[in-house]
Amino acid sequence: QKDYEKWSELWLWQAPEYMITTYIAKEIATDYYVTLEQDAGELRPGPGKLAEGARRKLKGGRFDIVAWDGDTPIVIIEVKNQPGGFSNISGDVENICSMVKRDNSVQHGLVAYYVAKETKDGWSAEERTSEKVESIKSEARDYINKKGGLKLSQHSILKVVDDSAWTAVVLQISKMN
Repeated sequence: QKDYEKWSELWLWQAPEYMITTYIAKEIATDYYVTLEQDAGELRPGPGKLAEGARRKLKGGRFDIVAWDGDTPIVIIEVKNQPGGFSNISGDVENICSMVKRDNSVQHGLVAYYVAKETKDGWSAEERTSEKVESIKSEARDYINKKGGLKLSQHSILKVVDDSAWTAVVLQISKMN
C-alpha cells in the first residue's frame, strides 16, 4: 500500500494484482523456495504428478505462488485484489481445498486479498471494510465445512485513513488435525 501510494498517489486496490503477488512472494522467499504461476501439473504431490482430471479442474491449472521445502510443495497461495465477495474467490478456494485434501505434502492453502472502502451511506469505512471481510469469511467457512476434513483460519490487518480504510486478509485452509 505504502509503496504504490508513494509511486502513484493511488491506493493498492487500483494496482495490478501481480504487484501484490510479487510482494508476497518476496516476503516468503526469505524462508522458502518460491515459484510464481506454478503449473499444477508440475507439482509432485506424493508419488507422482497430479492426475490429468484433477489438473483440468483447476482454474487455469496454475497457482499464483507455491512455497516449497526443498522439492516438496508445502503451501499454495492465490492472490486477489478487491474481490467483490466470496464468488470472486470461490474457484480459488475450491482449487485449494482439492489440493490440501488430496496432497499429503501441501500443508496449507492461502487466499490472500486486499480490500479498500470509503465512508458511504452512513457506514464508516472501517464498518464497510469489516463487513466485507466477515461476509467473505462466513461464506468461505460454509463452503469449507461442506468439504469436510478442513478448517479455516483468518489473519488480517486493518488501517483507517481519514474517511477510507484498507485491509489485507489471509484465509488459511488447512487439514483438521
